[in-house]
Amino acid sequence: MFLSEKTMREIHKATLEILETTGVRVYCEEALKLLGSAGCKIVGTLAKIPSLLVEDAIELAPSKFIIYDREGKEALHLGEKRTYYGTADSAPFFDDPFTGERRPFLLDDCRIAVRLIDALPNIDFVSPFGAPQNVPAEVAEIYAFETAVNCTTKPIAFVCPDVENLSAIVEIASAVKDGQESLRKRPFIFALFEPISPLIYTKNVAEKTLWLAEREIPFFISSTVSLGATAPVTLAGALVQSNVEAFPGLVIAQLKRKGAPVGIGACTGVTDMSTGCYTTGAPEHALGVAAYAELARYYDLPSWGNGCQTQSKIPDQQAAIETFMTCLVTSLTGVNVVYDAGYLESGKTSSLEMVVMADEMVGMVRRIFRGIEVNEQTLAKALIQKVGPGGNFLTEQHTLEHFKKELWFPSLMDRQNYEKWSMSGKLTMRDRIAQKIKHLVETHEPKPLPTEVQQSVKEIREKWSC
Repeated sequence: MFLSEKTMREIHKATLEILETTGVRVYCEEALKLLGSAGCKIVGTLAKIPSLLVEDAIELAPSKFIIYDREGKEALHLGEKRTYYGTADSAPFFDDPFTGERRPFLLDDCRIAVRLIDALPNIDFVSPFGAPQNVPAEVAEIYAFETAVNCTTKPIAFVCPDVENLSAIVEIASAVKDGQESLRKRPFIFALFEPISPLIYTKNVAEKTLWLAEREIPFFISSTVSLGATAPVTLAGALVQSNVEAFPGLVIAQLKRKGAPVGIGACTGVTDMSTGCYTTGAPEHALGVAAYAELARYYDLPSWGNGCQTQSKIPDQQAAIETFMTCLVTSLTGVNVVYDAGYLESGKTSSLEMVVMADEMVGMVRRIFRGIEVNEQTLAKALIQKVGPGGNFLTEQHTLEHFKKELWFPSLMDRQNYEKWSMSGKLTMRDRIAQKIKHLVETHEPKPLPTEVQQSVKEIREKWSC
């Protein structure tokens, strides 16, 4: 839709040339040894990767893999042209829906948020929703993951700073699934790693790539660039750089274990040249993420991207416009995993109001992409002939039989006439969102883990966080 076969070949050719002639910095001895033994030219920490090695890694990586829910049911079929939406987990601030205050994100906010997200039908996977500021920073992700796994049955996406945190999170997930082998066979977790732009694999990113690849636990390697700052200002150049930054991780993973489940992605954020701010609410950001999904499909690999987010600081009209734009565009090209629903300020603040609004938007977009079913029943030829000129279809059996399937029903949008809307309190969208949040927080009870598993999870967290 955005890239032709010819332009994708040109991007691929440029990618291979840069990897082979310029290379990337890799600050991990094991990864450098693997790359060197496979034929890469290693000069200090610089690795120049031959085209053949990249092509081999693309071929070895699985074109599809499944993420399950906590109960072991298939949830996310990644690699097909299906789009799944979820939240993110690294914002240091929280837009408190009960006080209207922007304040540091706390561990209890994670509990409230994940419980609420568990109830939203169009948010397909969950993350801890923020980085809790009231626990030790070096183990905050462990606390957050423990909280999340206790509050939802949905798949969980996560980030973590190093192998120690990664080991703890996988140990907790293994306890939930009765062992690491069960987790490997039916993973309900997946991770996201980001190289440093431009062209750097830190020690932690490379080590996490090796660690998860060896255990065959799914993860995505995503380049997060800023057009005009850490990447070329042109989208074509940013897509090339995103490839150059994603493929070394794919190569390292496949060298460690052939067939390791790895997806690729890109976040093509924009440096606003008038303010210097990094923004993900721009049309170029949405366009770049969507185009990279087309590239991932060109390589027959699962894709990651971010969307349903905004640069706005509060859940206002700007937030609604930017969130809906990124929601719609990511669905257009079938980005498999759309991260970051609920983010304000390009990822600095998490907002429950925005994730509830995003749930409504995703429902609308999915109705559009479900399309129009055409068959003898839906054509309704006989019915049109029966009703004839001047009749109406409201009392017809055909309407009763088909309206629930055919029509999308909102949970937030107001469709009353002015008089009824006025009589019911003149509630704004934010008023209705506040009501829904209050209702879900007070009434929704996620399925709990068995008591003995909760205790095991707590003990593992205590072991790793002491």
